Amino acid sequence: MLIKQAQIFQLTDLDSLLENLEEKLEKLEFKPCTSSAPVSIGWISPLEEFPDEEESDHFMYKIDSYVILCLKIEEKILPSTVVQQELKETIKNIEYLENRKVGQKEKFILKVQITTKLLPKAFSQFTKIYAYIDFKKERLILGTVNTKKTVQFISLFKKILLEEIQPFDEINTLSNIMTEWLESQNCPAEFSIEKNCVLQDPNNQMRMIRCQHQDLYSPNIQALVKDGYKIKQLALNWQDQIDFIVTNRLLLNSIRFTDQFLERVKEVDVEPKQQFYSNFLIMADALSGLLEDLLGVIVTKQIKKLTDNIKVVQVVKKISD
Repeated sequence: MLIKQAQIFQLTDLDSLLENLEEKLEKLEFKPCTSSAPVSIGWISPLEEFPDEEESDHFMYKIDSYVILCLKIEEKILPSTVVQQELKETIKNIEYLENRKVGQKEKFILKVQITTKLLPKAFSQFTKIYAYIDFKKERLILGTVNTKKTVQFISLFKKILLEEIQPFDEINTLSNIMTEWLESQNCPAEFSIEKNCVLQDPNNQMRMIRCQHQDLYSPNIQALVKDGYKIKQLALNWQDQIDFIVTNRLLLNSIRFTDQFLERVKEVDVEPKQQFYSNFLIMADALSGLLEDLLGVIVTKQIKKLTDNIKVVQVVKKISD
């Protein structure tokens, strides 16, 4: 289990969350769509791919200080063109047979009826969303940054947690930090800047420049930074182990584990479940280290800003005295 995307949510009161967690998940177990339902969402075993294992019928899988969860989504695929075609034909027949126009309200009702009629014939699309809880760091690591999938996962997860959770949202702080790294051509030793970024004009958010496979320290790109453009996304490498793209909202995209890292998770003659265990544990520990370094940079910046503000207040107070 090597995730390609990640976003981070801060959790609290994890002792109460872990209490009866298996039962809470089971109550929201995934059930296939009924013939008239367009979507179904529920929890499944993270070890569903290992049906012969004892834990394959459990809804959580605990490894050291981590708990893995998996949400399954079934969505009926019903192309809008098919519905519109059927609707158009139905309206045509009504207007011809009854010699009257079909109003907007009636069109809406007909569309709902047609959709309900066609749903049993629609194909199903299945999606799995993996996530894990880091109990040491009190975080939920969600393996997607897709807005719709995030809403689906979090809305069901909150029924277990029974409280609001918020993602880390460092849109100003992180953007400024990454821009400073690029402008000074210097970043913390744990990271190295790669060749992709997205620059955005803070005064006109529609103005964005995407740079791919480019030397970000080149005069042309440096000129954009001097003109006030801010980093919206930046490709980074962490300790020669993980390549990734981080956004100003602290979303991690295009996570790729380097060959050097993958050598650690390759084992010969290991049972599939044991390989899953090993891969996950090494990946989770590495991501935990990456996040600690990244969040540490943000916290340091916030403390410096707070200290600078205090110094300014003290200077102003001295002058006024």
